[in-house]
Amino acid sequence: MVIAYRNKFLKVFGLFVVSVLVPLLYVRALIKALNSGNYEGFLFNSSITFFLIMPLILAAIIFYYWSCYLLVKAKGYSGWYTLIGLIKVFGFAILCLLPDKRKNNPPEGTYGYKTASVKNQIPSQQSETQSNNT
Repeated sequence: MVIAYRNKFLKVFGLFVVSVLVPLLYVRALIKALNSGNYEGFLFNSSITFFLIMPLILAAIIFYYWSCYLLVKAKGYSGWYTLIGLIKVFGFAILCLLPDKRKNNPPEGTYGYKTASVKNQIPSQQSETQSNNT
């Protein structure tokens, strides 16, 4: 798994979870207020629904597909596999269960790039490395 894509996936998926939970909590509070007969207050303000909840729902959709893309790229597949995420929960489960194409994981912190060896260094770095070894 490509570490850089995995780290981005974790951040974006966290944003997705938050952007889903806030509207759900709002709807729960709204239902609780309706059941109690309290029809006054900020919960029934249509501007809150339009300017706060609707953008969060749109952001949740964007974060969901972005996290699907990052998960697929982290596992080494083409970005087109993101379309499996259109199946929503089942599609995301399928993406999570895809095997990792990159069996030889690079060391932590290298972001999938090979580290420079002594042969690939410029001459001034080679002499410093050789003097440190002796």
